[in-house]
Amino acid sequence: KKSYLIDEESELDPTWFSHAQAVGVTAGASWPEELVQGVLNRLEAFGWIFDKEIKITLEKMEFPYTLQVHSN
Repeated sequence: KKSYLIDEESELDPTWFSHAQAVGVTAGASWPEELVQGVLNRLEAFGWIFDKEIKITLEKMEFPYTLQVHSN
């Protein structure tokens, strides 16, 4: 399947979807929700309808850290 990596909704090209029967959107956790919504809004402007959200995996990630304190 074709896929495209974009940074914002203005990069979407309507010709990418000319023969598509379905469109999926995914984003990393660091991508702000307003950017994801912008992409969905633009796709809706192209005529796509999104009626459900499917969660394929639920991630639980922890980043342990060590605090080091030095004194002179």
